Amino acid sequence: MGGVLASAVFAVSVVAIPLIIDRHASAAQAMGTSVNAVLRNIPAMMVWSASILVLTIIGYAPLLAGLLVVAPLLVTHVACL
Repeated sequence: MGGVLASAVFAVSVVAIPLIIDRHASAAQAMGTSVNAVLRNIPAMMVWSASILVLTIIGYAPLLAGLLVVAPLLVTHVACL
């Protein structure tokens, strides 16, 4: 169930946040565009979400201390959009 929820949140927010910040789109437009982008680019989005998952797991491994290194990488990863 958690994977389904995480997939839905990823699909709605992967492109929405940059669109709202950079292009001043409305929330509804940004979420619709994000879902459309995910549906049109499923293989790329699977790789992208898997890389976020792997980096997060690596960050959790050393008692959350790894997030000091991984969190900036994740932020940069999202900012590359």
